[in-house]
Amino acid sequence: MPLDAQFHFAKLRATEGTRLPVLREQLEAGLVHRLNDAGITLWGAWAAIFGIAGNEVIIVTNAAPDLDLRGGVEAAVSAWDGVEIIDEHLMTPTIRPARTSRLATPEGIYVIRYFDLLRSDIDEFVRLSDQGWPSFEADE
Repeated sequence: MPLDAQFHFAKLRATEGTRLPVLREQLEAGLVHRLNDAGITLWGAWAAIFGIAGNEVIIVTNAAPDLDLRGGVEAAVSAWDGVEIIDEHLMTPTIRPARTSRLATPEGIYVIRYFDLLRSDIDEFVRLSDQGWPSFEADE
């Protein structure tokens, strides 16, 4: 059963040369609190992953369906001096994710992928993903 929540993906870029680990410190010190005050949960944050620059970070947030999630994230990020949103998408959960609480994102290799699907293929894609994930997650 899909979660009753909406998710927002945002790629952020420091405009004044700020790089990791300063971005991570600033994210935890200010942005998370501003999001929480707006009723938004930081679901995950990734930096230093394949495909993004050293002055970029990806955040995924979520909130109840009736909240202006995009507006809330944009307001919280705009209060973060020297950081801008360079890409963003609203998302509706299907089979995954299973929870809205913050993910543990230990050190490792992460890759963010997108899929372009015809509307007529979405149900099959979700079904195949649901069948594949249990064995994928159990594989060490």
